[in-house]
Amino acid sequence: MSSFLGTRNLSRFVVLALVITLAIAITSVTVQSRSASASVATTNHGTPWSGEAGVTVLCSPTASYACVDSAYATWVKNPTGWAATLYYGTGCPSSASCYPSFNSYGPHNCTLYAAFELQKNGLASPGWSDNADNWATRAANHGVTVNQTPGVGSVAQWNSPSTDGHVAYVYNVTSSYIDITADNFYDGSSSSVPAGGWTDSYQIALNSPAMPDNFIHFGDASAPQPSSQNLLSNGSWGTGQFAPWTGISVNGGTTNYGAYSNSSIAQEGTTYAASNTSTRGGSIYQDVPASSSPGQSYTFSIWVKSSTSIPVSGMLSLLALGGTAENDLTDFTVGNTWTLVSAPLSITQSGHTDLRAQVYETTTGTTYYFDGGTLVSGSDQASSTGVVVTTTTTTTLPGATTTSVPGTTTATVAVEGNLKTAGVTVLFVSGESTLKSAAKSTLATLSKKLTSGASIIFTGYAKNNTALAKGRAEAVRNYLSSKVKIRFVLRMVTSSPANKVTVITTKN
Repeated sequence: MSSFLGTRNLSRFVVLALVITLAIAITSVTVQSRSASASVATTNHGTPWSGEAGVTVLCSPTASYACVDSAYATWVKNPTGWAATLYYGTGCPSSASCYPSFNSYGPHNCTLYAAFELQKNGLASPGWSDNADNWATRAANHGVTVNQTPGVGSVAQWNSPSTDGHVAYVYNVTSSYIDITADNFYDGSSSSVPAGGWTDSYQIALNSPAMPDNFIHFGDASAPQPSSQNLLSNGSWGTGQFAPWTGISVNGGTTNYGAYSNSSIAQEGTTYAASNTSTRGGSIYQDVPASSSPGQSYTFSIWVKSSTSIPVSGMLSLLALGGTAENDLTDFTVGNTWTLVSAPLSITQSGHTDLRAQVYETTTGTTYYFDGGTLVSGSDQASSTGVVVTTTTTTTLPGATTTSVPGTTTATVAVEGNLKTAGVTVLFVSGESTLKSAAKSTLATLSKKLTSGASIIFTGYAKNNTALAKGRAEAVRNYLSSKVKIRFVLRMVTSSPANKVTVITTKN
């Protein structure tokens, strides 16, 4: 096997449960772990992906560079300096003197990424190169401090797997855990990870069996936080499989979906997803385990385009499940050009256990293309040159029908479930929150169609008037509750140019 690869034994790879880390603080704290000796350990600790206890996935394996320092994605397009000379090689990607593996995004190798970060931090060429399993010994032989004490900017090193070991970059250290990020060589032995290589990121408890065997202190520096961690698994469908995404069919229709590979269609790389629905409101989604707290915020973003010249419309939803559910929605209409759509969500309730990133399709008979799905903590959106679509007007929600009532469009009711009529739009006279007779008739008809367990989303709109928006949503909710037994949750969301109120209601 060629030198400098630092490969993994992929047969041991286990995809861990994705858990959201609520805050990743970059700090220069240095702590003592199990052994603080100033020597090279020859132990063989478990690796982060091998299923050891005390490991949290911060960024699931992705074919792109989404899990690492964003500067790396630019550098690998034209690698320079000693990191390129020692760990990239020449004649790439096909020459025997080219060391990384390659996919459509570019080169991948754990030693290449570690060298890049060290070079970026100002380290001069160490004067040697080797496989990852030999990094600790070679560094110590050249006077570099090697021990079992992590530090921000140090290199984490494992003597296993196989004969090549693994290295990663330490970008955060606390009194109870470390955060690492890495690039990974692909040797073709596993179909459970993106072919050609991938990036990933983990949080490892100090008492975990997966703690690195050694930490190499070339000259620790304050490490940059990786680009926003993607909490979705297989967000670009790089594994060639649609899972863990899935779809929902509504109102007796069919929602088709799958993962495909075609670089002429994909937004970036070669893989993407396609879906179509025979009835309005069919959707695709992915649930992510998340113990979020009030004050936290998340953004779900995905690239969307129509497969034909016919525009397609829909709605992005980011829903916090468990406890008191809450969500936010973004309408979109896109043509045959890739467009980035984002749905932010600010958490105001406690007790959530999961986040659901979902795309509702409201155009029937036309295929939607999706690529580059991301779910990130904070308000950061995926970096792109595309257009970010935000909700600025009132529209009928997925599967809804519209009833003409004189006045200004200011409230929407959508029902997700097995209903003959999925929803209605209720109109109010400008400046008022009182239901008119025509609106009451519309809601009375809707109430007769509700099925047990159906979820209802009320959205009230009133430009620059939160109180009026709240009053309108409550008026709709109160009238329906007089017709059917319901329980509800009211959440205020202020948006521009309209104020929006969302009420999630479930019939008993």
